[in-house]
Amino acid sequence: MLLNIEATDYLPRVTLSQSDGVLYIAGKSYPQNADQFYIPVIAKINDYLKNPHSTTTINLEIEYFQTTSQRYLLQILAMFVQKIPQKDLVFNWWYYDEDGDEDDYIFAGKEIEKILNAKFNFIKK
Repeated sequence: MLLNIEATDYLPRVTLSQSDGVLYIAGKSYPQNADQFYIPVIAKINDYLKNPHSTTTINLEIEYFQTTSQRYLLQILAMFVQKIPQKDLVFNWWYYDEDGDEDDYIFAGKEIEKILNAKFNFIKK
């Protein structure tokens, strides 16, 4: 496992496996110091992108993220879009349907999908 960070109340779980090409980000992301959390994650992703798996799957199961986290998330996802051909890259956006907030969860994913000009799979949790 290239990267394995356990979730906390305010930080997401982040795993990245070189052997199967899967990045998983799940949970809430509102760190007090986003740089301290995300810069090491970006460094590991750069290592991965030097020799990526034949297919890379990015599973996003994010319950909540603040603006700073969203910027880092976009930066991370853009790194994959820039380095890996679209045909070898799979984005799965897992969303919840809690109290009718399904549209909010999908909206955030659709916005990121549009910014990246990438195709996301939207999967109800």
